[in-house]
Amino acid sequence: MHELKDCALRQRTMSSGAVIVEHCSVHAQARQRQRQLAEFAGAKERRGMGVSADEVCKARGERSSFVLALEELKEAELKGFLLRDDSLQGLRFYPNVWA
Repeated sequence: MHELKDCALRQRTMSSGAVIVEHCSVHAQARQRQRQLAEFAGAKERRGMGVSADEVCKARGERSSFVLALEELKEAELKGFLLRDDSLQGLRFYPNVWA
């Protein structure tokens, strides 16, 4: 993790090894984003389905890429907010009701 002096950008390495550059305020809101992902997955789960990275991208509009959405879902899983199901229908995430 590198931070530039007097700059609002920082480099962060995700759990998969992907390296991203983000605004410092984004890192401060990481836990809140993970909770929001869990709430979004919960709303989808109540309709009988989890959430995929593609659906997260569509919900965010132009603000997110597929790879970044997938990385954030995996990070939320590591933090205990989500559980994953890798099936024939694809990789989907569900709220962790045991946490």
